[in-house]
Amino acid sequence: MQTIAIHFQLGTSFQQYADYKIVQLIDSNQGTSKKNFRIVDRKFYPLCSHRYENEKILLDWLENKWTFEDPLCQICANNDDNDLQKTHPSIFNFLQDLEQNKHIIELGRGGAGIVYRHEPNLKSVFKVSKVKTACRQWGKEFGILQLAQETLIQTVPDFEKKFETVTINFPLDYVSQEKNDRCVIELPGIFHPEKENFMIHPQFGVDDLDYHQKTRGHFLGIKQLKNKYLPDKLIEKYVFELGKVLSYLHFGAKNDGYDLEILLGTTYEDPTLKLFIVDFDLTENIDEYSKKTIKRMVWALDAVPYFPESDNALFIPFKKGYLEIANDLGLLEIAEKVLNEYSED
Repeated sequence: MQTIAIHFQLGTSFQQYADYKIVQLIDSNQGTSKKNFRIVDRKFYPLCSHRYENEKILLDWLENKWTFEDPLCQICANNDDNDLQKTHPSIFNFLQDLEQNKHIIELGRGGAGIVYRHEPNLKSVFKVSKVKTACRQWGKEFGILQLAQETLIQTVPDFEKKFETVTINFPLDYVSQEKNDRCVIELPGIFHPEKENFMIHPQFGVDDLDYHQKTRGHFLGIKQLKNKYLPDKLIEKYVFELGKVLSYLHFGAKNDGYDLEILLGTTYEDPTLKLFIVDFDLTENIDEYSKKTIKRMVWALDAVPYFPESDNALFIPFKKGYLEIANDLGLLEIAEKVLNEYSED
């Protein structure tokens, strides 16, 4: 059995009968001509969209025109401006101003794309890319995180109310435009505590660090964080909750967190200083906790010193939070393996 995801809408207009479905492929081999699709009623936020007048037309397209080699998002990611304004209004308004270079603030850039703030909508930030490989990766990231978010909510319905200091920055929307050779992912906006146009990367694994990287932001070690933002008792609370939230990501959302980043900041609506877990483009959702998966989970901890090292005093509250949640979710043994391998590296 193989499962694929497509966003289809029933009705002749994007304004009618909008719905999210999973299309599941049942007992089929690549060589078969009859693919036996069926509609599964389940909310899902997939990677692309297309319009069908009814389910019969959708199923006919899947069974007679779509092939296993066709990437669905290349087939159906043809959002014209009229459709975009109706279905993705926030991204549409941002792109209109981006093309006129007004109300736009650049926050950072890398090889894959550029991050912008849109002044009329300070609740969000927008990542834009014209690199096809990046767009495919971002589309994958959006799908992975929507499924991870859904899995987490099913596991812990009140997750977002549990923590004062740490949150997972789940994406809000994604659009791929073939005609413009670009894609956009919309994320909840994060602000520097002093409203600078760069972000703080807290390095809980480094005692002393004060480094500003122009395109990425300000990297601060424990000493600098304590001096300016997180005094002794406060930093312990933040690291304790960081352990808990990472454990929920690994064992509640079932996402390996591979190569993620952490930012320290506030939101437009809430001045509370928080840690934001971001940048999931290389992560994968977890089917089983195999040796390979555990290595990826360890890498999430080890790649950049966002997390306390095992010989650092802050590792104690971090470990306590991580293991507490894993135990609640019945996966304490796996969590201990992850931390043991991390400590040995």
